[in-house]
Amino acid sequence: MLLAWSLASRALCAKAACAISTPGSFPSCSSKHFSYRPSFSTSYSYTSPSPFRQIPYAIGQFTVNELCHEVAFRSMSKERRANLSPTAKFSVLLGSGVIAGFAAAILSQPADTLLSQINKGHGPRGAILYRLGVLAKQTGFRGLFAGLGPRMVMTAGLVSGQFLIYGGIKHGARLPKSLLGCIC
Repeated sequence: MLLAWSLASRALCAKAACAISTPGSFPSCSSKHFSYRPSFSTSYSYTSPSPFRQIPYAIGQFTVNELCHEVAFRSMSKERRANLSPTAKFSVLLGSGVIAGFAAAILSQPADTLLSQINKGHGPRGAILYRLGVLAKQTGFRGLFAGLGPRMVMTAGLVSGQFLIYGGIKHGARLPKSLLGCIC
């Protein structure tokens, strides 16, 4: 799984760099946009610090989603859990996904802010950890969380949608809980 994530991150790095450097305008990230990049290395400057954003995002979304399911199902009796209506199951899935999306956005926002600044060419030259440290000091705590509200809304929608699709596929395939974990 880690190998697949690493390869996918490298392959999609230039597109992700475009999306980060032009927030809110992902559809405009076309091959025309990439032609304005000064070099191949600039398009892939996002590669090294990518885990600083992706790891908190992934851990946050899966951990919080699982925790929300646990809390929801522990608060119900065994009889009620066994007789949940499709609407109630959908509500648990959707609610858990929204809360997981909020957590993922909050956890990854500081790194996303710094990566956006690096992609725009801000900060000193040098090793990536040095650049991130200097930019973090310059930005300050409040600055690292600038723009968090809209990002939370977007991420909550994406993550809840992903978990709804996952739950639907798992239910449709009638896979047992023990096979893929207790996410749905």
